[in-house]
Amino acid sequence: MLTRYTEAELRAEINKQIDQLIQKGNDVHPAWVTTAVCKKHSRGLTFKDGDDGVEPIHVAFWRFCGNAYTRKLATACINDLDKSDDGTAPTEQRFLPGFMYLRPQYVVTRDGVDVMVATEKMTVAELKARAHLFERNSVTLAEHARELHRYAEMRETKAASGE
Repeated sequence: MLTRYTEAELRAEINKQIDQLIQKGNDVHPAWVTTAVCKKHSRGLTFKDGDDGVEPIHVAFWRFCGNAYTRKLATACINDLDKSDDGTAPTEQRFLPGFMYLRPQYVVTRDGVDVMVATEKMTVAELKARAHLFERNSVTLAEHARELHRYAEMRETKAASGE
């Protein structure tokens, strides 16, 4: 009998590891998250068929994903946390007195890998690069919004004229 292991279960394990690292004030590096999650399932690599015919969840884990997929999903989960800002103005200071939008951590690329780093541990260059990214995105998003409005108006005009 096969035991099923799903992406939702893997995401839950990864997010739990990410939360634990953040609570401890550590950087969130995908390799560290991957190692912690995979280590919990290492029994799956040593399974020998038993009498009951039911394989352990750890075997299903390794068959489903393994290290490479866990690493890919860990990176995605870290990046998802960085995109969690809904774009609305905050009503209170979230992190540091005097700063309404500043987050406790951001994703930065270090040695070619996306790593979530506590804001106070980021270099000045990383902070400025993130600020420039937000400035570029705000211009692009505003232009994108104008085009969507223009296109919607064009469609309304065509619908009203019966085209």
